[in-house]
Amino acid sequence: GKSNLTNLSIDYSQPVEFLQITLNSNDLFALKFKIVNTAIFDLNKNRRNSIVFLRKKNNGILIFSDNNLKLKQLKNIFTRNCFRFHLKTNNQTQYVSFFKNSKLTSTNEINIQKNTVQIHSKSTYEKANNLILKPKGFHLSSKIEVTNSKLLQGIPFLGIIKPEKINFISINYLGLKIKDNGMIPAIPKLEMLLTYSIPLSSDNIINKLIKDSKIEIVKSKKNTYIIDNESITVKQITPKSFFISTISSDFSAEYLTSDLFICGDPNKVIKIENAGWKSLFLEMIPAYKSTQNFLKQSEKATTIIKNRHEQDIVFHFKKDEKAIHALLKYILSFQ
Repeated sequence: GKSNLTNLSIDYSQPVEFLQITLNSNDLFALKFKIVNTAIFDLNKNRRNSIVFLRKKNNGILIFSDNNLKLKQLKNIFTRNCFRFHLKTNNQTQYVSFFKNSKLTSTNEINIQKNTVQIHSKSTYEKANNLILKPKGFHLSSKIEVTNSKLLQGIPFLGIIKPEKINFISINYLGLKIKDNGMIPAIPKLEMLLTYSIPLSSDNIINKLIKDSKIEIVKSKKNTYIIDNESITVKQITPKSFFISTISSDFSAEYLTSDLFICGDPNKVIKIENAGWKSLFLEMIPAYKSTQNFLKQSEKATTIIKNRHEQDIVFHFKKDEKAIHALLKYILSFQ
């Protein structure tokens, strides 16, 4: 159909920002950019269907909103926050800004070099100390916020661990082991530390799983359970956190001032043990094959904590691979 958009006159030599604001569980998305010709931009109406147009001097914002927020309210939210900071021009750097309750929480600079992708994150708040597992394999630790707990609780057994109360998760992932027999076809080789906003008993969770599960769960010794002939450790660490492991009963962790900590070998994500002929079926799945090819070009990930506000996350690619080419090939594989 005929487009209702007039030429926006965007200056593509300047940074174009993608912005997201979550307000009352509603996600608002926007693009912020410099305008070449303000008269041309102003030919667009204040609101056209689900798009809202804002301008302050030569700064323009497009807001994509399908909810029932009034135009004046949208203007107030974005004008109050998004015009207060401006980015320096750097053709090799992309920026991602995060807001919460209409307030800027962090700005992230993404710099793509020959063999690396570096994300420099600067938060507006002082990060807390979070309990993080000692990294092994591929490590991911992150603050999380579940916005739709009812949906998650509909997934079998997931509601038992109360995902809506989890505020931090730390994972070491070493791959997936395919089982030759048993009721569970595969088991992930991982360690996981869940931290909650409220006190929670790991024994209560296990007892409820034993009661509700059709698979036999047997306690073999303290903190150790046998599920489908596999040994799993479940250990209370603090009143608000507990440790789950299919690898070892040993627990090792430390406190770090980071909301997102990534390190290790990304190839562990696609590592499958005892796959045999079953791997042929996996490689027939385009998404798996594309991810496998992409991760095989990667070498490692590292996180460098600079202070309570700033940190760098760096993804390293193999010397004979250009990071931008690897990213583009991966994105285009889903088209």
